[in-house]
Amino acid sequence: MIKTSPILFVLLFIFCCTPQENKTSNSLKSNNEVVKLYEKTKLISRTKKDSLSHYHSLFSKFGDSEDKTVLAMYHNVNALQFKADLYFELAKNELKTSLQLAHKNSLVYADAIFELGVNYKKTTNYKEALNNYFKALKIYKKLNTASNVANVNAEIGEIYMIKNDSDLAKKYLTKATDHLKADKINPVYLKASQTLANVYGMNGEFSKALEIDKEGVHLSDSIQSDFFKVTFLNNKANCFLYSGQLDSAKVYFDKCLKIDLKLGNKPHIADSYTNLSQWAFFSKDYPAAIGFMQKSIAIYKPLEDYRGLYTCFNVLSDIYFEASQPEKAYEAKKEALSFYKKLVDEKQVKSVSELEIVYQTEEKEKLLLQKTFTEKKRNITILVLTLLIMLIIIIAYLIYSAQRNKNKQLKKEQELNLALSQIETQNKLQNQRLEISRDLHDTIGAQLTFIISSIDNLKYGFTDVSSKVGNKLSYISTFTKDTIYELRDTIWAMNKDEITVEDLNARISNFITNANTAAEHINFSFISNLKEEQLTSFDSKTGMNIYRIIQEATNNAIKHAEASKINVEVQSEGNTINISIKDNGKGFDNEMVEKGNGLQSIQKRAQDLKADLNIINLYPGTEIKLILNNTANDLL
Repeated sequence: MIKTSPILFVLLFIFCCTPQENKTSNSLKSNNEVVKLYEKTKLISRTKKDSLSHYHSLFSKFGDSEDKTVLAMYHNVNALQFKADLYFELAKNELKTSLQLAHKNSLVYADAIFELGVNYKKTTNYKEALNNYFKALKIYKKLNTASNVANVNAEIGEIYMIKNDSDLAKKYLTKATDHLKADKINPVYLKASQTLANVYGMNGEFSKALEIDKEGVHLSDSIQSDFFKVTFLNNKANCFLYSGQLDSAKVYFDKCLKIDLKLGNKPHIADSYTNLSQWAFFSKDYPAAIGFMQKSIAIYKPLEDYRGLYTCFNVLSDIYFEASQPEKAYEAKKEALSFYKKLVDEKQVKSVSELEIVYQTEEKEKLLLQKTFTEKKRNITILVLTLLIMLIIIIAYLIYSAQRNKNKQLKKEQELNLALSQIETQNKLQNQRLEISRDLHDTIGAQLTFIISSIDNLKYGFTDVSSKVGNKLSYISTFTKDTIYELRDTIWAMNKDEITVEDLNARISNFITNANTAAEHINFSFISNLKEEQLTSFDSKTGMNIYRIIQEATNNAIKHAEASKINVEVQSEGNTINISIKDNGKGFDNEMVEKGNGLQSIQKRAQDLKADLNIINLYPGTEIKLILNNTANDLL
């Protein structure tokens, strides 16, 4: 027996109770679902920002994960939501937390650096934005992630476009599109293409811009993305507008408006009306320009979009001025300034609000750290006490287990001795049975054979023996032969503890064969469907009783029925064995005929078997039917 040391139990318990930094169950390989959700959320943040809050809520359940990589993803997703809500400082804090958790040079780590760059770009800190973009680019290149490399290049190109450095803008935007030439339906490729077309348009290279826009529209249609399609159509319209092709510009501005109305994005619809107002202004159709701009303002006002309203009133002031309506131009300019003031005030309020949230968050983190320290201290105390209790329990269990095993061993030894004693007794009984069977065979069998030989000698040695005496001698000889057969059957049964189905079938078949030889005028048949798969064996008494009933019934039919056909069937059906001995003889009345030794023997054996016995007069013929249960407990 292998005994376990108490120290090993304690070590195992400590290992199980101690938090592991990288539990296998929480490893990144077993978190494919988390990774897929993370990648999907990043994609949504670039293409369908209105759906971001849904994915952010889905990701919130991973906020208490013990896997640092998953936790870093959680903070990156939080940052995406804060950025969408224009809380850039909160987004930066989330990203800095992610950088502390993620493995350096991992994809999640690079994502955090990249998003820091995006937040700096949003707050017009282009120097820090580029600094973070180049750091992220270096890691993405090592990881060989083409989409991410292209995305960073596109962001860098966009900053250079904002800074009016068209050469560098083209350089990085071209790198972005080159990285994804094999995957042109990638959102990053489409975004970079649209920005590159914009740069060409701003530089007056309208043919190149229109060529890119044409491909972009085709690609957008292939993926059924109106989101990207409208950006390329807008670029196309502006190229025509600024190159003096006003009719073409109007066609594409109308297409943009139609898509925006279909999508139902109100700021985009307002932007389309603003573009149409610009087109009308260029066409010197000032009433139309004023009408389109008023539609745009009507959409922005309920949304309280001060940036959009500031732009609209500023442009409207220029339109009124060109339309020789100076008073309205002045009023529009005043409106523009009022919305600019509101925009500045809103930024200040939002900044103060964000700083307050940052402060509250830091305070909460301090309280949380303090609470965590207190809980850790308490947990350590509980752990030590638990270990001591477990140690006492383990020692007590080992003592109890040792005593129990000792008792089990003693019990097994007793059972073994008893089994050996039983085997020895069975062997003695078997030896006695073998000796008795040998004595029966060697003495009584030999004596009966001698009697038969003597009777035959008497019968054939004296020619003047009367027929009556001769018949008597023949009867004695036949009776003695039958006795020898029965003696052999008894010896056969005595020599077996169990009689197999195969043995029983063979014994019955031999008996029927001998009967057929002795009574040639009778046609015998024997059918049995008993198989060893259904029943392995009978005990010797049961097997012998079944055999004797068949033998006795068959002999009765031979002697008394005057039959020409005797059928013996042994059939297993479900939980019963049906035995039938049927002849086509003269039959008899079970009520009237006096029951001889044969029928009495059959009935007695049926009772021993606890079987149902039926003697059926078939007119003509007789059937002796025996029905017994074939369950193991009854027959073994």
